[in-house]
Amino acid sequence: FSTAKSRFTRRGQRRYSLSDQLRAIAQNKPFLLVLGAKFCVLTGTAFFQSAIAFYMTTNLGLGYSALGQLVTVMTIFGLLALPIWLKLARRIDKRKTAALSLFFYAVEKGDPPWTLHARGVLMGISASGLSLMLQSLLPDTIAYDAARTGENREGIYAGAYTFAEKIAYAIGAAITGIFLGMMGYI
Repeated sequence: FSTAKSRFTRRGQRRYSLSDQLRAIAQNKPFLLVLGAKFCVLTGTAFFQSAIAFYMTTNLGLGYSALGQLVTVMTIFGLLALPIWLKLARRIDKRKTAALSLFFYAVEKGDPPWTLHARGVLMGISASGLSLMLQSLLPDTIAYDAARTGENREGIYAGAYTFAEKIAYAIGAAITGIFLGMMGYI
């Protein structure tokens, strides 16, 4: 509703067939790397988010208030870490910062259960950096394609990125359901 009366800045944009879109995506290696990382991270995140309540209540014997505390700590420290991730990205590069946040996101998963709040701090900080850096690399991959081809095909990449996010979340939740079902959880 808010953009219905906006004027267009470009007219006659070329329409791409599905095969053209898939070919463009396949030829953009930086985009494939970002998309692959985003897909893996979100699949794991969906698995974690789908299983955490079960794990905390059944395996750790904690109540739902502990889950609320974990999410609160993750959110607060994730937000507080965003300016730090931005400074780091400007200093050492977005790709290196994304790799660093991915490293911390993966490493902290092995902490013992008694470190719940410390785990929440690390998860919040690393997840915010990873989300921020992967999202900020998307325009870079689009600019790479434009420089390489001379075409503005940002819709193709934004659509594929969003589609991968939705599929990753669905797969992560499905894996959790299948796994818990195989273990006899009803």
